[in-house]
Amino acid sequence: LLLSCIRDQNPCIFFEPKILYRIAAEEVPVTDYTIPLSQAEVLREGSDVTMIGWGTVVHVLLEVAQMAHDELGVSCEVIDLQTIMPYDSETIEKSVKKT
Repeated sequence: LLLSCIRDQNPCIFFEPKILYRIAAEEVPVTDYTIPLSQAEVLREGSDVTMIGWGTVVHVLLEVAQMAHDELGVSCEVIDLQTIMPYDSETIEKSVKKT
């Protein structure tokens, strides 16, 4: 995401919460890559509820979605906005209509 901001023609503000350094245990690509700005990512498919977050909240939503599935049988779709201005209204609308 940082490379996407650097290479974008428009001004960008990039926030990176330090707490994610300890929480995230994801694979890190070794090659140069960018993420399209204003494009959300569906992290967990669901059919009952749409949960939308950004930044550190996304990890909490994933845990809550798993708890809702295990304890209540509720299927939650979790969306990471990735960028908040502009945000991906198309992905959100599609998810809300589905759930």
